Amino acid sequence: MTYLTLGSCLKNEEEYVVDFIKYHRYVGVERFVFFDRGYDKLNELVGNEPDVEIIHFPEIPGNNH
Repeated sequence: MTYLTLGSCLKNEEEYVVDFIKYHRYVGVERFVFFDRGYDKLNELVGNEPDVEIIHFPEIPGNNH
């Protein structure tokens, strides 16, 4: 059972995502769910982490609510 999951939308955050995950693991986050809004290589950076889920959610007119 996961106690704390963090969900976040990311767009052009490749410089910070690794440090973001490290910090939030330190403060107790056990699972991450990222909605990738515009950086297709996010999977290459953190996709192999067992506690990270990446959902590709591109910006198209129907997704901008």
